[in-house]
Amino acid sequence: MDGSERKVLVSDKVGLPNGLYYDHHRRELCWGDAKMKTIECVRDDGSNRRVILTDQTTMIFGLTDGLQYAYWTDWST
Repeated sequence: MDGSERKVLVSDKVGLPNGLYYDHHRRELCWGDAKMKTIECVRDDGSNRRVILTDQTTMIFGLTDGLQYAYWTDWST
């Protein structure tokens, strides 16, 4: 918890990441990016980065998992 064994999973093409959540079942870290206007996920080993949503009208702020669905709040609306 002190950051001494941290591991960088994503370091490129990141704007303003918000609303991190970890999906234990899929072993993925997911985040919303208000600048890139995307929701993305990556495996906990840093592999398989994928874009879940691209929406040019949304500035994603908060993000959470709802079993079958992801829910987010929008900074601008």
